[in-house]
Amino acid sequence: MSTTLRELSLAHLSVLDATPPELVTVAAAAGFRKIGIRLTATPSVGVPPYDILGDTSFLRETLARLAATGVSVLDVEFLRFEPELPQGIPEGFLEAGAGARAARPALDAGAAICRFT
Repeated sequence: MSTTLRELSLAHLSVLDATPPELVTVAAAAGFRKIGIRLTATPSVGVPPYDILGDTSFLRETLARLAATGVSVLDVEFLRFEPELPQGIPEGFLEAGAGARAARPALDAGAAICRFT
């Protein structure tokens, strides 16, 4: 029997009340080497507002903590594509993900457009 090692990442949803810099610190303390990080807060679930799109103090602090802890970003959350929410990609989203060296964006296509034929 062969064993394949898999790295686990800490999803931001697991500690949704944490800001991105706090998420990095929590992940490092818990032994995670990778995280999934939300670039903007979700106020509907009671998260304090933050935004790390663009050159913000939150982005700079997050990048500093990533460098200091060795934690890396697996994915950035999230892009939501639904017919009734035609928002597209927020300005600065891909740049912030690239700045954090994220491996990929996380997408939520919504059930309405996830049909395969």
